[in-house]
Amino acid sequence: MSSEIDYIGMVKKQVRLFYCCLAVMFLVPLGAWSSPWLPDEMTAASFFQRSGSALLAIGLIAELAAVRVYSILNPSGFVGKGYKEAKEKYGKYPARMTYAVLVAVALGTLISGYGDLFYDGIHRVAGCLITS
Repeated sequence: MSSEIDYIGMVKKQVRLFYCCLAVMFLVPLGAWSSPWLPDEMTAASFFQRSGSALLAIGLIAELAAVRVYSILNPSGFVGKGYKEAKEKYGKYPARMTYAVLVAVALGTLISGYGDLFYDGIHRVAGCLITS
């Protein structure tokens, strides 16, 4: 009786989820920055600021994927065939994924707290450059 567990397939599934989350985390602030669907009761600066909260929520999902990769590569108990190859190929992924999420969540925190100031400052500088 052999234990055929597709470790590499399980890790790849979580890594794909992670990269999808990172892509969405990059696109959310960009979309909020230049959104044509701005609610009437909000300014563009506050709408951009709210995108920081979305970054934090998506960051939790990305970190969940990193934790799942870690648990796949560091099981408690016996391992099946293919584990060694998966560990050699993806062993450093959990730490790298966690660092990427840390940077993204820190950026989300800054946007959530100071996004309106970033937005207004960039527009003020851009306005000065255009009128000069």
